Amino acid sequence: MPRLYKERFINRTETFYCHSCKAKVNTAHYVYYDDGKESRIYRCPNCGFMFAWPLLLDLSSRKMDSVGDAELFHSSLLKKLHEHLVVNKEINIVKKLLRTDTFTALDIG
Repeated sequence: MPRLYKERFINRTETFYCHSCKAKVNTAHYVYYDDGKESRIYRCPNCGFMFAWPLLLDLSSRKMDSVGDAELFHSSLLKKLHEHLVVNKEINIVKKLLRTDTFTALDIG
């Protein structure tokens, strides 16, 4: 069963660079365990961006939708519906959680 633990760990053998601002990162704040494997969750001291290393997923085996699916079949109607029914709902949830109308988000994937 997957578990996430809060644990401060300074990696003295490897230094990573933030994917967002390129600052040096070597402190993990969480450890994630799944199926006997371990991944540490690092946080950038400069911008707060968090990332996991090593990745426990094999991204090469993921099936991706076609370009047509990703682009919503080039339909402006489908794009508007997606924005209204999916994206705006997610934005409103984040606004409520953060208790603010202004925030910056980075969607990876």
